Amino acid sequence: MNRDEMYLSLGVSDKVLQFGEAVLDELKPRFAGIEEIAELNQAKVIGAMQKNRVNATHFAASTGYGYDDEGRDNLERVYASAFHTEAALVRPQITCGTHALAIALSANLLPGDEMLAISGKPYDTLEEVIGLRESPCSLKEYGVSYGQVDLREDGSFDFPAIERALNDKTKLIHIQRSKGYCPRPTISVDAIGEAIAFCKKLCPDVVVMVDNCYGEFVEANEPSDFGADMIVGSLIKNPGGGLAPIGGYICGTQKCIDRCAYRLSAPGLGQEVGANLGLMPALYQGFFLAPSVVSGAVKGAVFVAACYEKLGFTVVPSSKEARHDIIQCVELGSPEGMVAFCKGIQSAAAVDSYVDPVPAPMPGYDSDVIMAAGAFVQGSSIELSADGPVREPYAVYYQAVSPGTTQAWRAAVAAKDARRRTHHPAVTKISPSVKDTAFLCSSVEHPQPTGIFAAVRPRVLFVFPSDIKNLTVQRSLTIQYVVLAFSDRAALLERQRPVFKDRLSGGGRSSRPPQDGHCRRYRDGSSRRVRNFRRRHGDQLVHYLDVSARIAAVHRLDDARLSRPPLH
Repeated sequence: MNRDEMYLSLGVSDKVLQFGEAVLDELKPRFAGIEEIAELNQAKVIGAMQKNRVNATHFAASTGYGYDDEGRDNLERVYASAFHTEAALVRPQITCGTHALAIALSANLLPGDEMLAISGKPYDTLEEVIGLRESPCSLKEYGVSYGQVDLREDGSFDFPAIERALNDKTKLIHIQRSKGYCPRPTISVDAIGEAIAFCKKLCPDVVVMVDNCYGEFVEANEPSDFGADMIVGSLIKNPGGGLAPIGGYICGTQKCIDRCAYRLSAPGLGQEVGANLGLMPALYQGFFLAPSVVSGAVKGAVFVAACYEKLGFTVVPSSKEARHDIIQCVELGSPEGMVAFCKGIQSAAAVDSYVDPVPAPMPGYDSDVIMAAGAFVQGSSIELSADGPVREPYAVYYQAVSPGTTQAWRAAVAAKDARRRTHHPAVTKISPSVKDTAFLCSSVEHPQPTGIFAAVRPRVLFVFPSDIKNLTVQRSLTIQYVVLAFSDRAALLERQRPVFKDRLSGGGRSSRPPQDGHCRRYRDGSSRRVRNFRRRHGDQLVHYLDVSARIAAVHRLDDARLSRPPLH
């Protein structure tokens, strides 16, 4: 099989292949500059590892309290050396970038202080952390006020407005390097350095925190090289190199990092506790590989920008602009365009290539989000992903994958049919970070969502118990099961904990499926809900199934023999 036949077998036509090759030929000089930056950053990481004498003993696992974990402590010294800071906090206990930012903010702001965001409104998930959207335990609830200075129309800092906004209460300045879900230019490290110098000149004691997510190793320098007191990011993005399965980092001054460590664990404990749970090899190796992985991601972003420019779409940044993060924004103009683009990306992935992404609610966002993610690590934007909130200007934010791969070729034309395609999924996909109940319901014959949520497999309908009374079930060969979902895992287990297991949920006592007309008993007496459901919707068989660690009641709608549905 030659190359053309190989790509054709993967759904990439000769026309698409030639289109991509022509774009790549034009980008070769640009890629040479990206590789030069990667080489500089690779030398920086190797130098940090050599300086801190990384050896095989640092890869040992620790458990429990994690006292005297030299591998963990040395990894933090490596990060501090690579990013030229006094100290670092690098932990798998930091669950994501938003968690890292929340730690940094809450540790360094006290009641009566003000946080001033000088790069405009922060990323969506920080809105509840700050209190822009009401949430328990927000900074606002603890008496921290918030101020904001928007960027100018050209994406530069508005220095006169910053000077007017600074006051005696301003204790922390927030700068977001990447665009987030906003089609604005990403801020360069040089521009961030200029803003830091301006703010420090006016308020020498103010703490400057930079949300560095998606920007690590894209440029030769980092914001910490220009005086940032803290830089914050996620290990499942750039610095994890695609290998880190979880974690976040905060690098900065010793004073700031000490406070962050106390906030992460407890006052008096700080960085002394926190077992590494055997993750050190992945965290060390991921950081080592990160410069070259990020380089490939930047090339992929430039490639996608060039392709979509030729297809007539608006892209931010353009293929000719300097790069300051790995994100490529493509404005598609409609929800259908977003779905079509994400379907194309998902179909090219190594993981979950056979499913279709659909918009769904996600924690921390005020609108539905669609997310294509063919990732080995859930939510990892350094592998392959395309996502965005379903709102104007209907833009998708693409990250990762080096050009020359099947994913990149499909990305080149993923939305070319967006204007004429409609959403009729035979198999749909849940966005990776959606809550346990954020299912969507649809089928081949019934493409429109029923109620709030849609189906992850044909013939299966996922609904809230509270939606049952409003649910109209059409008896059809394409809808055979209704699965009751709950708002969170705790409520699910509290309400639907079975006394016995069956074959479908792992075996055990009473593994024989329940007989027609019988209902499994629960410790909390919740079988009444199942019986009531059956009274309203006819005589249906009841069975139980473990769906990705969720126990759910499955009701057979057809009077056929019970069999296992095609769920994983």
